Amino acid sequence: MKYILNEKKYIENLIENKANEQIEKPGALLPLLAQYYYEFKGYRKKKITDLLIDFLNTRYPSFEHNKKSWIETCAKISKTTGGKPLLQVDELPITQKEIETITQNVNDKSLERLLFVMLCIAKYNNLKNPKNQGWVNTDLKDLFTLAKVKSNPQNRGKIIHTLINTGLIETAKRIDKVNLKVCFIDTDDNKNTVLFTMIKDFRELGFQYNRLMNYGDYFTCEKCGITVKANKQNNNKKCLCKKCLNEPKTRLVICVDCGAPFTVDARVSAKCRCDECQKIKIREDAAKRKQRQREREKLCVSELVTGVKNQRKRL
Repeated sequence: MKYILNEKKYIENLIENKANEQIEKPGALLPLLAQYYYEFKGYRKKKITDLLIDFLNTRYPSFEHNKKSWIETCAKISKTTGGKPLLQVDELPITQKEIETITQNVNDKSLERLLFVMLCIAKYNNLKNPKNQGWVNTDLKDLFTLAKVKSNPQNRGKIIHTLINTGLIETAKRIDKVNLKVCFIDTDDNKNTVLFTMIKDFRELGFQYNRLMNYGDYFTCEKCGITVKANKQNNNKKCLCKKCLNEPKTRLVICVDCGAPFTVDARVSAKCRCDECQKIKIREDAAKRKQRQREREKLCVSELVTGVKNQRKRL
């Protein structure tokens, strides 16, 4: 996840849920993890570096393939941590005035979604950095993907130019910068400000906007919280997304060697050892095979020597 509202809670869940699936791209998580250890645990450089390495060793499958580089990265991250505190916000407010500005200035659902995504990211960046002033530094491809707007690289520039003409966004003055500034953020701190919605999840923001504006049939997954489009293939009951609906059931197994409980796919009936004990068993079996192979080779040599000696006696 690139945009995390409550970073403290996210990191705590990541640490506590040790049985969670492996991490594929830990690069963005390591600075947050280091800041958490520094800010809330009071650890310093050496301790933080060791904890980051231990995290990669247990949760990142490719750690051993590039171990030296990752260790250096962990040391650099722990050395520079301690700056900006972790973000601790559960909801991002979107006001009625902001939504009205979007709908009144553009008459295209795809452009509305794009402006909504820019608005959410700009307000998120303002929370991360109070001096941000509504700038969005996200790559255009990621913006269009998040807004669910189909386009090619040539078309994106034309669409952004259309939005610039509305006066709702601006470009940077420097020609080598592609950042965009959202100019319609409601900065009124009046207590009577009418809220339109509270954004709790940055996944599928385009679908969230469609659901809020009743542009089609959408629902929020009861298990993972992601917003998806309802159709006959994913879920007629409108309660679970396709991924959660097709998620394999698991069962609890007690390891026959160490006695530790672990979960496996319910369809797997032969697994009786945890991953660590299974690795040990594989090494032991391999050693036994090599030992039996050496014994057979010795026996063959012994039989060959005996046959030679008997042949010499007959001669």
